[in-house]
Amino acid sequence: MFCTSCGAKNDESNMFCTVCGAPLEHDPAQEPPATNADDGKSHVHVNNQGYGYGQRPMDFRNAGAAQTPMSAPQSPMPQPSMPQNPSMVQPMAAPGGTAAPGTPGSIDVGNTINVPGGANANGGGFPGGASVGAGMPGAAAVPAPTQNRNKMIAIIAAFVAVAFVGGIAVATLMRQNDSTSTAQSAQSSQSPVYGGSDEASAGTPEQTMGKVVSVSAGGSFDLAVDANGKAWAWGYNGHGQLGSATGSDSQSTKPVQVAIKGTVTKVAAGTDHGLALTSDGSVWAWGANDHGQVGDGSAAVSVGKPTKVTGLSGVTDIDAGDRYSLALKSDGTVWSWGYGDGGRTGHGIGNSEDTLEPQQIAGLSGVIDIGAGTKHGIALTNSGEYTTWTWGGGSNTDGPVPIPNAGDVAAVDAGNQYSIVLHRDGTVHGWGQNDKGQLGDGNPKAWQAQLVGADGMPSITAISAGDAHVLALGSDGSVWAWGLNDKGQLGSGSDSSTVPVQVGVSNATAIGAGGSRSVAATSDGQALSWGDGTSSPTEMK
Repeated sequence: MFCTSCGAKNDESNMFCTVCGAPLEHDPAQEPPATNADDGKSHVHVNNQGYGYGQRPMDFRNAGAAQTPMSAPQSPMPQPSMPQNPSMVQPMAAPGGTAAPGTPGSIDVGNTINVPGGANANGGGFPGGASVGAGMPGAAAVPAPTQNRNKMIAIIAAFVAVAFVGGIAVATLMRQNDSTSTAQSAQSSQSPVYGGSDEASAGTPEQTMGKVVSVSAGGSFDLAVDANGKAWAWGYNGHGQLGSATGSDSQSTKPVQVAIKGTVTKVAAGTDHGLALTSDGSVWAWGANDHGQVGDGSAAVSVGKPTKVTGLSGVTDIDAGDRYSLALKSDGTVWSWGYGDGGRTGHGIGNSEDTLEPQQIAGLSGVIDIGAGTKHGIALTNSGEYTTWTWGGGSNTDGPVPIPNAGDVAAVDAGNQYSIVLHRDGTVHGWGQNDKGQLGDGNPKAWQAQLVGADGMPSITAISAGDAHVLALGSDGSVWAWGLNDKGQLGSGSDSSTVPVQVGVSNATAIGAGGSRSVAATSDGQALSWGDGTSSPTEMK
């Protein structure tokens, strides 16, 4: 007998179909149904001839039951006489006993699994794929039991394949995510901008700055050394010039400790980088490094944590200019590194390439004092007729040249295209740019002049040159200033001055002039800062 649901032939004794599990109707006159008859089931029309190949969803309750494949019927095969639905057209059998051809590339919803170049379950699909059941021309027609079994196998195989491919994709994605997370974690542990040495760690930072003994002013930040040998910084930190690696956009109006190992004895602030000298003769540097001014040999644009300058020892003095650095060693030699433009590193106008590590300046020996200006340097020697030397500033020289008739000089310093010297008799002399009154002689047109003394001005014991202003420390602890005052760097609240004016500090022990900033240390250990918009000295604490 034949199953009225799937058409499979069953034994007369069976109560249920061994293929689909449907109840069997025991009627001796029953004949196999036509596959396209209007039997109340849903037909899916997928070809342009209107052939319907849809069937009832398979009953998987008997999917694992043993089934005996039936032999394919031979052609010609008598077709049962069944009432035909006028709206349907009976598919014609292909010549040679083959099934009616399916449409290549068509999709039989619910029945057909199209696999390019591979097995095609139940009907038409991609040309070249083997066809199981009705489908490709020339494919043998397979009876319904085998057709449904193969259909089930194909569906299960497809699910397995999808799960396998999906598992591989998920595993690959997880590995990629894991690799990405690992890379991001490694990257997050290092700053993308800042370089610097872990050797600079100073342990637990001090909470407050001790009594200040030394100071220096830079382009937009200040440095100080306290009595405990700790370095401190405040101001702008866009290039890491505070030395604490606190971030590229942060700044501080209060002193923050610079992380340096050892006892700091002196600091020097450049335009955007800082230097520190320790008691063992080592030099540490941090901040902007776009031209190698940090001197660690690296190409890092900025160095947020202080790093030891390469190849230097026995250093007794330091100074920092605009993107370059100077160091004086105990043997009287001078070393430089950083931006070589205009010959500021002392290696000649024809050798103005950046120097990433310290190099000795040829022609200088017996040096006792150094000064780094914006674009030129200056040095003082303790022997010979010409004791003051200068280089850089774009001058057509191969290195340092002596300054004639400089007199009996005790200290030197340099600003932006001008130089000043302190004589042993406490007077000050200068030469170079004087358009803002930098030379302090009252005549902005003079290019070489001696400082004009002001009423009550004592003998000078120290000098410091900023970008376009100068500070002088009197023997009585008073502080004097002259030059440009566009941002309050003279500390007097007045306009720019071509002659010295007194600053409101009465007990100073150290001074420092920077870009448009000024700083002083007092006998009671205070650090006073002014300029960059603040016209009166303010205690930093």
